[in-house]
Amino acid sequence: MTVAQAMTNGYGINTTPTRILVRAAYNSTESQPQVIQTVPMAVLRSTTFYKQRWMVMMVDTAVTCPTDGTAFTEQMITWNVPRVLPPLVPTPQITTLDVQMGVDGRKLDPATIHNRDYKLDVGPQLITVKIPVGADGGYYKSHVVDNTYVISYSIEPMLEHTWQDGPEKTKYTVLHPITTPFMPRPPVVTNNTVPKARVFNVTLGTFLPDVELVKIIVGPETLTVPEANLKGYNVQEHVFPNGSKTYTLQVPFEDPNVKQKVTPPDTRTYILPLTYLLNIVPENTPFTHPAVVEAILKDISNPLP
Repeated sequence: MTVAQAMTNGYGINTTPTRILVRAAYNSTESQPQVIQTVPMAVLRSTTFYKQRWMVMMVDTAVTCPTDGTAFTEQMITWNVPRVLPPLVPTPQITTLDVQMGVDGRKLDPATIHNRDYKLDVGPQLITVKIPVGADGGYYKSHVVDNTYVISYSIEPMLEHTWQDGPEKTKYTVLHPITTPFMPRPPVVTNNTVPKARVFNVTLGTFLPDVELVKIIVGPETLTVPEANLKGYNVQEHVFPNGSKTYTLQVPFEDPNVKQKVTPPDTRTYILPLTYLLNIVPENTPFTHPAVVEAILKDISNPLP
């Protein structure tokens, strides 16, 4: 391919007085999948013809990058990268000079790695990075799947491996965005009602900071949060130091939207049917959560015989 054809096909090619640059997508037509030490890799081999006056220089290039190699548990992310990459070295006998890790393209010092509980292990076959789910350097995000509230954790670790094979030194750097599978976090409705106070006290949570309560359906009535507070329902948001949040709702037993069921001789059950309408920002992804809260109170006076 000429340079123009290569660029039309999605490749990037550029030269400077000291450097030849080749860029390619993992799924480019000429890239090849290859498994190295159980890790799926994308491999691209190319030859660049570089003309300078009466001389033509041919530069053989091999590029390889992991397309997976991650494993997940609820508590830990494990990322494996082969220590020796056959597409890049003519012999499996290399001398590792340095291995460093980082996040978001920035290398981290050993103290920061230790404080964040990251683990970096250099084995004979694999370099392994372990990151606790929820560790500093990453972030949680809310999602909705089939009207079910789920969350994920994302982080972009970096690995820099410098090795020597013969007289050559190679610095190999990989930035690998990782997002965990969805983790279900169904909201929990907690009934904190003290029946003698004759006020429902309900808590809904826990949510990440990107969730907002938009409306509440109480019985047949749909109210925004400001409208609910004007009606005397007392809807409040409570934010914790880690950014997570819950919502509380208070509704008097005497409210017209509260149902009642009498159990002779003296017991009455107050029933509060609810539906919370929530939204994930900034995507504006809506979801709902229904609930029915009950309170039992002996508040029926028996007539005198």
